[in-house]
Amino acid sequence: AALKVAELDLANARGHVQQFQDISQANEVVLASLNATYDNYKSSTESQLVKHKSDYIALSENLHIVQQELTASREAMAETKRTFDKEWESWANDKRTLEDTLVKLTMSEKQL
Repeated sequence: AALKVAELDLANARGHVQQFQDISQANEVVLASLNATYDNYKSSTESQLVKHKSDYIALSENLHIVQQELTASREAMAETKRTFDKEWESWANDKRTLEDTLVKLTMSEKQL
């Protein structure tokens, strides 16, 4: 009887071993799938990071160029304004001189 109980326990134990082996194999498959998913995620993330860094560098360079162009344009505009102001002042002086001369000529005609 003890032998029968031992054989029954052994059969149950073998059944449990098989169940644990099946569970272990299923876990290994899931783990392999999870590792593959992680590797894909990591690769994709690293690729995106490299692309974003490259885009950032390109945009930073473009920003620097645009800032330089803006500075140059502001300087050119300031120089153009200075030139315009000088020419405007000269024109205004010439206009006053001509108006004064016209007034003098008109006065001298009236005196004649």
